[in-house]
Amino acid sequence: MIHSTLGLLHVITALVALLSGLVIFSRRKAGRLHKVLGYVYSVSMLAMLVTALSIYQLTGSFNLLHGFAILSTLQLSRGFYHAISRKPQRAWLGPHYEWMVGSYIGLSA
Repeated sequence: MIHSTLGLLHVITALVALLSGLVIFSRRKAGRLHKVLGYVYSVSMLAMLVTALSIYQLTGSFNLLHGFAILSTLQLSRGFYHAISRKPQRAWLGPHYEWMVGSYIGLSA
């Protein structure tokens, strides 16, 4: 049961990230749709992570779930960095894919 507006926002943004990520991973990579859905995934993940780090009702303090949110933030940031910067040159795609897959696996878990 959802007990707050923050919790509702957390659930909605998580569902948007799950669905957009599922479409991204099930379709051909590159192209306009991949890029648009990548931004949808990244923004919804960022919003979900911010809300995750703001929720303390479960234990009243920082807990293991907050640690996972920080880890997921690092994964998302690294994956997004490689896609935007295209670094390392001619070898950015592998790190982008690995970090984004890690981000999605963390979200799914």
